[in-house]
Amino acid sequence: MILHHKGYLTNNINKTLNKFLKRGYLVSSNIIHCKIQNVKLIFLKKKNINHYVEIIQPTNNNTKLKILHKKINNNYYHIGFLSKNFEKDLIKLKKNNDLKFIKKKSKSKVFAEMIFLKKKGRKLLIEIVSKLKIQLKK
Repeated sequence: MILHHKGYLTNNINKTLNKFLKRGYLVSSNIIHCKIQNVKLIFLKKKNINHYVEIIQPTNNNTKLKILHKKINNNYYHIGFLSKNFEKDLIKLKKNNDLKFIKKKSKSKVFAEMIFLKKKGRKLLIEIVSKLKIQLKK
C-alpha cells in the first residue's frame, strides 16, 4: 500500500479550492459529484509531493460527514492508501487489534473499492482504496 491522498473536509468546496490554489496546489481532477457517498470532491496535487489532497464537501445534511464537519470544521480528517491487492491487505489489517473497521466495504465514483478504519488513539481515519476509476493529473 502507498499513501495516495489526504482527505480534507469542507462545507464549501470552491472556497477551499481557492485557498489551496493560493498555496501552490494544482488541480488534478474536475469536481466530481458522487451520489453514492453524497459528496462533491476534487483532487489537487503540489509539485514535488507524491500524494494528492482530496477536498470533500458533503451534499446531504444527514450524512455522517456533515456531522463530523460540525465537530472539526474545515480540516483534514483521513489519510488514503492505495492498495494493489485490496482483499489481501484487508486480511492483514483485520489481524491488527489496534485497527477498527468503521464502515463496510463500499464503492464510489472514484475508487473501485474502499473501506474506512480507525486506529486506537488517533483522530485521523484511514481509508484503504483500490483501483482508480478516473484519471488524475500528476
